[in-house]
Amino acid sequence: MAALKKKIADIESLEVRLAQNKAHLRSLILLIDSRPDDIDCKDNAVRVMASMGITSSD
Repeated sequence: MAALKKKIADIESLEVRLAQNKAHLRSLILLIDSRPDDIDCKDNAVRVMASMGITSSD
């Protein structure tokens, strides 16, 4: 019985992580889709990466 309860707790923990990852991915999609009209895809990628704290190696 304890093993089954542990499995349920593990699943619930995974569900929380999945919900957080899903929310993060949705916000990333919104950020990508909100590309200003005056920049190209490469500059948009740099903009998105910068907003995520990732610096370009260029």
